[in-house]
Amino acid sequence: MREPAIDLAGLERVLTISAGTAERFTQHPKIAGAYLLQVARGPPVAVTFCRRVLDEHSPTVRLLTYGTPELAALLPQAPEEPAEAFDAPGGRVRTLAELEARLDAD
Repeated sequence: MREPAIDLAGLERVLTISAGTAERFTQHPKIAGAYLLQVARGPPVAVTFCRRVLDEHSPTVRLLTYGTPELAALLPQAPEEPAEAFDAPGGRVRTLAELEARLDAD
């Protein structure tokens, strides 16, 4: 099985520090490892990047990963140039375009 270009922890790092997306996340007041995510009008959605948190708190908390409507709504708001690069399998990733290209290549 091929290793993904970015794991959930890497996705969490990118989205919670990048301008345009970071301000949409607030720590969940009652669930450690979860966030309240504001992606559209209406109340925030409880999300996590941690499968353990999902297992313990589903369906209240949703896993934020590729293919989910929450991430699809969030990605267009992310800048092309984040403040920091991060390590992903296959090398350093600096932009969402680079990340998506790696994911598409897999």
